Amino acid sequence: MWDRNLGKKGQVTVFIILGILIFALFVVALYLLSNSQNQKLEEKTYFGATPIVQFVESCIQQSIKKAITLNAIQGGFNDIRYDKDKQELLSIPYTIFSHDNYIPFYVPFYVESSVFLAPSEKEIELQFSKRIKPLISECLDFSKLEPSYEIEAQTEKINVSTEIVSETITVNLFYPLTIKEKEDVKEMYFFKESVKTVYPVLYQAAIEYSELQSVKENEVCLSCMQEIADKYNLMLQYAEFENYGDIIFNKNKEVTTNTEILANHTAMLVYHLSKEDFGGKNLTFIFVHLFDIHDEYAHPENNFESKILPVLEAEVGAEFTYPIMTVEEEMTYFDDTDLFEIGHDTGLIKFIPKEADVGEHIIKIMAVDKQKKIKKGYFVLKIKKLEKPVIDPIDYLNAIVGEEFTYQVKANEEDAKLSYFDDTNLFETNKENGSIIFTPKKEQVGEYLINISVFDEKGNLNTVEMALIIDDKYTEK
Repeated sequence: MWDRNLGKKGQVTVFIILGILIFALFVVALYLLSNSQNQKLEEKTYFGATPIVQFVESCIQQSIKKAITLNAIQGGFNDIRYDKDKQELLSIPYTIFSHDNYIPFYVPFYVESSVFLAPSEKEIELQFSKRIKPLISECLDFSKLEPSYEIEAQTEKINVSTEIVSETITVNLFYPLTIKEKEDVKEMYFFKESVKTVYPVLYQAAIEYSELQSVKENEVCLSCMQEIADKYNLMLQYAEFENYGDIIFNKNKEVTTNTEILANHTAMLVYHLSKEDFGGKNLTFIFVHLFDIHDEYAHPENNFESKILPVLEAEVGAEFTYPIMTVEEEMTYFDDTDLFEIGHDTGLIKFIPKEADVGEHIIKIMAVDKQKKIKKGYFVLKIKKLEKPVIDPIDYLNAIVGEEFTYQVKANEEDAKLSYFDDTNLFETNKENGSIIFTPKKEQVGEYLINISVFDEKGNLNTVEMALIIDDKYTEK
């Protein structure tokens, strides 16, 4: 016999189970609907911005690699390093040959006369940010993404920070962008990209060796150098430079672990630490140790440098002259630049700057008296491009007796009124537009070299040479 209460319990259980199933189905349906709406909302928000993110990240990555190469050869620096308080240069001008060109730059001191000067990690990161900011600005040409996207970039708000951890350099870019695609609008602000590199390893090796060397005074620790290179599996090269004297190292001593620099000598060792990096190419990190064994002469009165670095200006193609003046009469002068060679006996600087010399150069001048006492000074030399009208070159020209000859001298200078002149009696160049019109005469037959000069409103002059051949009228026999 069935128990009625049991049947009722069974019915209640069935209804409870059905209720739970219905509720579960409702929750699942609600989740799917919500997820679908969120997905649609997300797609609408981001629409097609992925190519822009990829474009920016690719630019950052390329810029990181360029900055790594450039800062490595300058010992981690973007700026020319100098002591603002003492107005003293803490780096040397250096040149490497690459892609058929000589590239000038400055390499910083990591050790100067036993003083440890190597930059901190924070300084290295700051210098990296300074280097990479213009590189990123240069490669972020959003016009390449037109007409698919209309991008408004707030260039004035761009900000870059760098983190160097282990063997990774990470660059954080803040760059406000407003992106329009049809009716959709999106704003982006933050971008981040990292590159694996041996740059931090080379920097760390330079720091460790410089710390060891700074306590050695005038002894170059060759064994320390090799130990550091072996520890990090690096290739090491160094070049020896000396300002005065015939030799740098006292090689008569039987020393295998270090070499002693002779007294009364100023020597520099330029170190190259290299290791294979991205792309299978070697990355080279360059830094300098300066040994100045002239403490007995290092007094302020022995320096002819001014408290503020004097700034001199020169122009490409124009002769630059500047006399270095010292109190003593008999001095021997030296310089640290490849731009010119100072007169060793006169102290006179005289040279004509070239196009490749354009830019700012910090020049160090040293003077030595008969007692080998050294005086030094610095000045900034700004070399500018020659401001003059640009004239198109003129090929060999021919004119015929009795026939009208016409030629247009082409010169260009932005927003400037030009005047044209010549040095010949054959014709007169139109002073306002540079046109030449004349009819040669029989007595003018011959070859002529004529100078055509163009002046701008500021009085800047440029001259081009015209080779003109005048022939008698041709007649058939």
